[in-house]
Amino acid sequence: MMQPGTCNYESKSIKYRDFVNKELLFFSMKNLQGSIPSMVDGLTLGQRKTLFTSFKMNLTKPTEVFRLTAYVNQHSDCHGDGDEQSIASTIIGMAQDFVGSNNINLLVPYGQFGTRDLGGKDHASFRKLCTNLNCVTRLLFPVDDDKLLEYLNENGNSIEPNWYIPIIPLVLVNGCHATGTCFSSDIPKYHPCEIIENVRRFLNKEEMVPMKPWYRGFRGTIKKSAKGYTINGLVERINEQTVRIEELPIRMWTEDYKKFLEKKNCSGAH
Repeated sequence: MMQPGTCNYESKSIKYRDFVNKELLFFSMKNLQGSIPSMVDGLTLGQRKTLFTSFKMNLTKPTEVFRLTAYVNQHSDCHGDGDEQSIASTIIGMAQDFVGSNNINLLVPYGQFGTRDLGGKDHASFRKLCTNLNCVTRLLFPVDDDKLLEYLNENGNSIEPNWYIPIIPLVLVNGCHATGTCFSSDIPKYHPCEIIENVRRFLNKEEMVPMKPWYRGFRGTIKKSAKGYTINGLVERINEQTVRIEELPIRMWTEDYKKFLEKKNCSGAH
């Protein structure tokens, strides 16, 4: 039976208007939900499904990522051939802890979950990785708040909520650098302790203090500029012909920078 607001697939033709309003619109909304985190809980749709399943399983012991992927498929509304790989990538991203990834990784990585060399793309196969909930995750999402959430329903089954309610704005903790249909979002990461202090100020009706972006483990400099912030790495001059690069700017991955230097060297640039 055709669902309201969708096209009639038995028809051999479709009007442009119907395609845009009954197909493209729904795809775009789903794409945005899956690509850009919610301001409420700082999670994308896939991350929320993963967190819901992890809470439901009480995932406190290391579990193979491929098993968790299957559980997420089973306990939430996931359909399509590409969902297994997509969910696995989401789980891996939630567990990554290298510089520039998560300030607080909600899942714990056991195995090669990726490094700064390739921005996390050098992770091992999800069938060789294990993970479980970070001990701090339930502190951010208290179990007592679960009863206050509005859960979605799929085919009569209760699945993940519309959103979670973390005790601090997680979107500021782990930031956001994402693009969806017609929209993008770029939010820096901030120090959790500074966020907590500002939340307390807000609750006490005090003026909040401006925060400077912070990335766990980053040893470079972050300075205020006219248009925002400038992030620089660290370089040590060894002699007239040699410098040692000790830190790269955020999101400048090691292999990419090596290729940049090799290209400069081949072109004879100085």
